[in-house]
Amino acid sequence: MSNNIQDTIIIEYQNFIKRISQLIPKVDQDLVLQILKFQTTKEEWRGSVTLRIKYQKNLEIDLNSKKGKLYEKYKMLPSEMDDRTLRFKALGVYLEDISELSQDPEVEYIGGSAEPSQKDQYASAQ
Repeated sequence: MSNNIQDTIIIEYQNFIKRISQLIPKVDQDLVLQILKFQTTKEEWRGSVTLRIKYQKNLEIDLNSKKGKLYEKYKMLPSEMDDRTLRFKALGVYLEDISELSQDPEVEYIGGSAEPSQKDQYASAQ
C-alpha cells in the first residue's frame, strides 16, 4: 500500500472516529465500531453486547431504578460493579439503543463490547 493511500485511509478513519465522538460523546468509539461492524456485515446479528454504564460522580444515583429500567427493556438484570457503574449482557442492543442510553443526563460514559453471537449470554437471576 502506498503511503498516499495509507495516509488517506488513516485521515478518513480519524475523521470518522472524531464524528462518532461528536454524535455520541459519552460512548466508547471502539464499542460503536464493533456494533457498526456487526450490524452492517452480519445480517443475522442479534445485538449481542456487554455494556458498562458509568454514572456521574457527586450525584445521588438510584442504581436500583436504573437496573429496573434496563431489565424492563432488555430482560437482563445488570450487576453493580461499584457504586456508580452497572454491567450487563443483553441481546437487541443496537446503535440506536446505545445512543438512547447515552442521552440520560446522569450517564458519564458507556463502554463495553459487542459479540458476534449470543453463545455467551446468560439468564438474569431476578
